[in-house]
Amino acid sequence: MAMEADRRDTRCAALRREIESYFDNPDPFPPPLPRSSFWLEHTYPHNYQIQHLQMFFLACQEGRLKDVEEWVRDRRDTLRPMGLRDGLDVAAMGSQDQVVRYFIEEVGVGTTGAAVRYACKNQSLLLFELFVKHGYHPNQTSGLLLDIAVEKHSFTVIKLLLEHGAEVRYSRPLARLIRYRGEYLRSLGLDDDWRPLIEMLLSYGADINAASYGGGTALSTAVHRGRLEVIEFLIQNGADGRIVTSVTKEDSFALAAKGAQVEWEITDELKEYLDYFCDSDSSSIASRVAPPGVDQNPLVKMLMKVKTKRDQAGGQHDRK
Repeated sequence: MAMEADRRDTRCAALRREIESYFDNPDPFPPPLPRSSFWLEHTYPHNYQIQHLQMFFLACQEGRLKDVEEWVRDRRDTLRPMGLRDGLDVAAMGSQDQVVRYFIEEVGVGTTGAAVRYACKNQSLLLFELFVKHGYHPNQTSGLLLDIAVEKHSFTVIKLLLEHGAEVRYSRPLARLIRYRGEYLRSLGLDDDWRPLIEMLLSYGADINAASYGGGTALSTAVHRGRLEVIEFLIQNGADGRIVTSVTKEDSFALAAKGAQVEWEITDELKEYLDYFCDSDSSSIASRVAPPGVDQNPLVKMLMKVKTKRDQAGGQHDRK
């Protein structure tokens, strides 16, 4: 199992180096969490092949604390450190906070990466608080947990991670939030409460123009999803529509034109106009003649709307 894990690490080395290059001089990560058993990534306790150990793992997953205590007391040599660690992971998989607490506080098992991932996926605030109490730091799992919390739509878990030092540079939460949260809440017939989440992430230093690992920015994702209110909010907060995504090789203006079936040909004249338009603080661009069809682009219209509102707000402030 260890050899297979080492081979997998070797295969992922190039991708890991590429991902690490996305960050400008990041602070060193805290020490990584202990690695869990390979079988946990591929099967569940009820399918575990060694029958007598299967009973132990099921007791952990189902929260039968007395049975777990008996196993540890009578067969600790059989379980060995790895079996105890797997027991912790399986208990976290089942959101069994009493069993998890027993392993950490009485048996002395350290927190693992798998355990905190299960807590995140299950949105278990009790387990998170327990792990943090016993020394877990969110950056020990890079930005993975913050991404998972966003995908699982857990405001409380996201807030907890950020409050305890989760570094948003190691994650790409904005594009992920826009991509997943709206669709999930609409499927439940609920309103999309995206604004407080995005505002919270920005307040903790999320880069509004950061590209996700799939190549998209928050703005390009919102344009692709047709999220007009989100687009307006992002532009108000400094989102740049000229950033080209690595997957589509298009910027947000081109994506908006494609969605609206507006002809959009990238020329030097168009680039010069967009540079002037995007970098100007004012909606007044009378000195520049717009290339044909530019004013039909929905993103150009939205940018003009935002700049006009800003001009009007500035004028009212000056009159006061």
